Amino acid sequence: MSEPGGTFDDNDLHGTHVAGLIAGKGADFPGLAPDAEVFSYRVFKSGAKSAVNSDIVAALFQAMQDGCHIVNMSLGSTKGDPLIEKTVRLAMSRGVLVIAASQAR
Repeated sequence: MSEPGGTFDDNDLHGTHVAGLIAGKGADFPGLAPDAEVFSYRVFKSGAKSAVNSDIVAALFQAMQDGCHIVNMSLGSTKGDPLIEKTVRLAMSRGVLVIAASQAR
């Protein structure tokens, strides 16, 4: 779910901010886990204000396939989606810690 050429346009820099908190390598302000390997999966199309549920599910499956141990998501929906919930449960059953902020503003 990367852009062509493996580059990303982080629409509001939220993902960049979270990745920096987790794995930042700054001398004055290191991240919580500066040696962590960070994967990024786009679920918000460039310029979009909302994500498509099937893109979220696809990103979760890709993260599982890539061997991710922790998945962090910031989502804004006010209602659940059975397929996303089922996929999160599957990831958790495979030992993935899933952290999801809902209705983040």
